[in-house]
Order: sequence, then structure tokens, then C-alpha cells
Amino acid sequence: MTNIVCVCIASALLWINYLTESNDEDIETPGPKLPSVMVTLALMDLIYDNSFVPEKLEGVPRFLKWVYEVIVSVFVLDVGLHFWKATEYTLYLLLKIIVLWMGYVSHLTYIEYEYYCQAAMTLPLAFLVLTFAGHATNHFHLVRGKYLGIKPKPVIQADGTPKLEDEERKELPSVEPMIQQPQEEGRKVRQPRRKRTTPQIA
Repeated sequence: MTNIVCVCIASALLWINYLTESNDEDIETPGPKLPSVMVTLALMDLIYDNSFVPEKLEGVPRFLKWVYEVIVSVFVLDVGLHFWKATEYTLYLLLKIIVLWMGYVSHLTYIEYEYYCQAAMTLPLAFLVLTFAGHATNHFHLVRGKYLGIKPKPVIQADGTPKLEDEERKELPSVEPMIQQPQEEGRKVRQPRRKRTTPQIA
């Protein structure tokens, strides 16, 4: 798994660059930024759940591993967000063709409600991306269990045993003390001594 601090640093660097870059009205898609934030969270979840450090770098210092993870996280987030921007712009053009060029509404009415129409298309799609990412990484059940009180169904592995997450393994009691305790109790239990009876002389 990738270090969560490295993933957050990469996301912060990318969003700082995304918000400070010059916005061209011909290229910028109208609509809220929330869908892009949701897609960023989905990408962060996917990056956090995977390890991108090759085996050759396992022996290097931890700081170099963190630098490598930040660079890889920035690259993956940048590619993912560029793909999302292209998807948003495609939806924007389709909406403009269907609603405006087909003559369903006037140009002034479209400009007035353009922001809300774009939000109605991108918000559900971004929510689906975030949900699918949470199910793919198996992290969505943590949110359901903590905040919604819904217990997830156990995932059965190939050997028939349930798959446990790291937090669930920590909550389980250790088996070794449970095995050692009956052994120690068995050692402490001793057989009662038999009373010696003296023969009676008639």
C-alpha cells in the first residue's frame, strides 16, 4: 500500500496547480468543482490501496521511497484528472448539441441554467466513480460500518476462511494466550493426596 501522507501531498500539489493555472473560458467547462474533487478522492483511494514501489527499491532509504511514491501519485492523479476533464468537456458538448442546437430552449435560457444542467450530469457520474473505487478497494464497508452501522458480508477466501482486514485482525484476541492458559491451569491442578490409613490391631 502507498503511504497515505504521500498520496495527500501529491493531491495537494496537483490541486494547487489546478486552481492557480490560467483559466481559458473556451477550454474551461462550466459546472461545479465537486465532481472533480470526488474523482480525485476515488483516485487517491485506488493509489492508496496499491503499491507502486518496485522490488529493486525495497532496500533504499524510506525518504527516497516517499519521494518516489509522491512522484508516481502525482502522475496517476494528473492522468486521471485529465481524463475526467475530457469526459466533462464531452458531456458539455453533448448537452449543448442536444439542448441548444436542437432548439429545445432559447440561447438565453440555456446560458442561465447551464451551470445546473452540467452539474446534473457530472455529479451522479462522479459519485458512481467514487462508489466503484470504494468497492474495488474494499474500503467502502469501513464507512458503512462506522457511520451507518451496517455490517458488511464476510468475504470467503479460497480456503474457506473469511477474509479479515487489518483493523479486524487487531481487534481479534491473540490465540496463543488462549492455548497456553489451559496448559498452565493443567499444570497447577494436582491430584489430591490420599490419606494413609494405619492398620488397626485387633
